[in-house]
Amino acid sequence: MKESLQNIGELIAEPSGTFTRLKSQPRSGIAFLIFYGVSVFMVWAILPYSEALMTTQFTQNDLQPEQIEAAKNTARIMMNVMVFILPVFAILFFIVGSALLKLAARWIGKKDTLRFRHIYAA
Repeated sequence: MKESLQNIGELIAEPSGTFTRLKSQPRSGIAFLIFYGVSVFMVWAILPYSEALMTTQFTQNDLQPEQIEAAKNTARIMMNVMVFILPVFAILFFIVGSALLKLAARWIGKKDTLRFRHIYAA
C-alpha cells in the first residue's frame, strides 16, 4: 500500500521516472489479487439487495410457497458461487485484453517498447 501511494505521488511529481521504474519492476500479480479481493467484496455487499429483488420477483409471479423456497435456495447457491467466479472471469478478460494490446503493439511495430508484463504494471 505504501508503494502504491508513493507511486501516485511520484507520478504527479516525476512521471517519466515513475513509469520507467514501474516498467522495470511490474507488480501485476499484486494488482490482480487486489482487484479480486475488491470484486468479491463488492459482489458480497450487494447480495442482500439482490435477494430482496429476487423475493419481490418471485412473489409477483404467483408461485407456490414451495416453489418460491426452492427458487430462493437455488438462487442463493448460484449467487454464492458467482461471488468467487465473476472476478476470475474479469481477470481473464484483462489477460485477453493484454494479449490483444500486445498483438496490436506488434502490428504497429513497437515490438521492443511494450512487453506483456508492462501492460498492467502497478
